[in-house]
Amino acid sequence: MAIVQKVAKIKGVADIVFCIDATGSMEPCINQVKQNVENFAKAIESNSPNTKVDWRARILVYRDFMSDSIYLKNDLPFVTNAGELRTQLDQISAGGGGDEPESTLDAILYATLNSEWRINSHKIIVVFTDATSKPNLDEKTIKDLDIPDDFEVFAQVLQENHIKLFLYGQQCAIYNDLSKLSRTTIVQFSNAVEELKSADFKTILDRIGKTVSDIASGGEVL
Repeated sequence: MAIVQKVAKIKGVADIVFCIDATGSMEPCINQVKQNVENFAKAIESNSPNTKVDWRARILVYRDFMSDSIYLKNDLPFVTNAGELRTQLDQISAGGGGDEPESTLDAILYATLNSEWRINSHKIIVVFTDATSKPNLDEKTIKDLDIPDDFEVFAQVLQENHIKLFLYGQQCAIYNDLSKLSRTTIVQFSNAVEELKSADFKTILDRIGKTVSDIASGGEVL
């Protein structure tokens, strides 16, 4: 008599881009993400044991577009396990940054418009930064992505691409504006440089992973 193995049904498809601020003060945060990235993967895979989520993730690195010569690394491919994602994280070297606001809005746009998202995938962007965001897009972004420097257009791009955005950063007006958009989870710190050093990244990444699993398993529609 043949034994039929029960296979978890693939219910949802999720693509995740981690946008990580790699300026000098972010080294402790980057190390915490490295140490806990497996919790993220386990949370996706164990949250719904009878429903397999077909997930991929990749790392996008950004700094201050105005001050840093290496201001964006957006060529890392999507990978399908925690080990490969950790390998991408190991390539990050914290440094630079210039003045305190960083190019967070630019990075989110590059993740949205220059990622090889799969058709019908749930598109998730996770941002870690200990800085506020520059209120205006950089000229490089405007030219490269052919987009105006207009927050309403920025918001429209996120909505039209059905982006689910998680952002952890320093309190600022721009992040307040982002929090008003649908499908956004914005966590702001009064002193992000210090608070991210001691933040519980195991819990943070576990929570994000479980939310990704819920979204892709049918808990949230596109």
